[in-house]
Amino acid sequence: MCIKRVERFFSIYGIRSSRILVALSGGSDSVALFHLLYKHRATLDIQTLAIAHVNHGLRGVESKQDEEFVKVLAKENKCRLFVKSLSGKSLDSPGLELWARNQRYCYFDSIRQRFDFDYVATGHTLEDQAETLLMHVSRGCGLSGLCGVAPVRHDGVIRPLLDSSKKELQQWLQNNHCDWQEDSSNRSLRYTRNRIRHTVIPALEKKNPNITNQLAMLARYFQGQKKFFEPLVNHWISKNMTVFSEKHFSLNKKGFKNQEGIFHAGLIAAFETHHIPIDKEHICAVIANSHKHSGRFLLKSGWSYYPGLDVIEFAKDQDAGHSQHNIAEEKVLLPGTTLCRGGAAQFEASLVEKTDESFPFDHTNNQVYLDLDDSPEYLVYRRLHKEDLFCPQGFHKEILLHHYLKKRGISAYFRKNCGVIVDSKDRVLWVPGVAMSEQCKVTEKTEICVKISFVRLGKS
Repeated sequence: MCIKRVERFFSIYGIRSSRILVALSGGSDSVALFHLLYKHRATLDIQTLAIAHVNHGLRGVESKQDEEFVKVLAKENKCRLFVKSLSGKSLDSPGLELWARNQRYCYFDSIRQRFDFDYVATGHTLEDQAETLLMHVSRGCGLSGLCGVAPVRHDGVIRPLLDSSKKELQQWLQNNHCDWQEDSSNRSLRYTRNRIRHTVIPALEKKNPNITNQLAMLARYFQGQKKFFEPLVNHWISKNMTVFSEKHFSLNKKGFKNQEGIFHAGLIAAFETHHIPIDKEHICAVIANSHKHSGRFLLKSGWSYYPGLDVIEFAKDQDAGHSQHNIAEEKVLLPGTTLCRGGAAQFEASLVEKTDESFPFDHTNNQVYLDLDDSPEYLVYRRLHKEDLFCPQGFHKEILLHHYLKKRGISAYFRKNCGVIVDSKDRVLWVPGVAMSEQCKVTEKTEICVKISFVRLGKS
């Protein structure tokens, strides 16, 4: 039955004439995967089969034995072997599971690309699928998390054993007189996956002996649902989310109107993308507070959100990467192109002669026409100061800019981190993306003005 499932996997996903790199730890799952692919490589139309092993250096002699076992297996079967040794971590290191996983996949992908393999095959099983689904649900997840382990990933990782159980694979190995290694750390309850494997699953099996199969089937169901909903959610994301860094993004409030199913899924997807823990209370709170124009509200893992007039800003408190709070004072050349340090924003400035036609108004206020008193070589872009005064268009006197932004419904996050354009007298002429000053507006007497465009160089 094991090879029939593998053959069906290859057929469903169109895997043929392939060069495959097997991720081999030495455990029963990955060893079974290798032997199945090797023994049936002609039937599966595998052109090249190679092995990659990562020695995490966590279990002393046991880790060395695993590596030696893999080396012998590769030599006996005349397969090319790639080995990477890691160090600097112990079994007590915080975040060990995630670190080890990232190290493995980065190494496997580097080998895949460098040596032109089509796929990296890993030995994930039916039990792994069930455990992963429970892990995701326990910490809070959206549709992507409910999909569990993907059978095929965009980066060429494939999981041909997802429909096979560990018990079946070990029986197949015994029937074919194949040895494997045992990882003693798999029995430790200090790791989340092991606690689910050794305590949660057995407890559920007492109520339902078929629970592992049903959880795996549930993951497959959600994978199908994702294929249907993903284009809709991605469209919502592309229209409504602007990513400035891994720790700073915003959502357009218009996206929260009359699209209940989609914006709810889109909000959860935004949380998943930025690794913000998901729970019903916080998702509902963001939706409930989306009509507000001020305030700061807390999420988990150091994240906060700040509702404004048009957008909701999300930021991780410690650092917002390329967000505005890292603004350094910059000279904006007139004319010229100015790329702000850190790459967070760019200005394009040019001199424009006034004609009979009026200057077009940009409602986003990311492009303005300024009538300057003299002909300066540059203006200055800097952080907003609390004492800054500003004379908005239509006003006849200066007011505190901070108060003006608050009355306009600009989010607290933006107010804290925004930048302004000032002249040589340090007068605020323009708040990019918000408003320009009455003091530099174009009038009938204007002959030449400065056209300046501002672009936030976010990731979306």
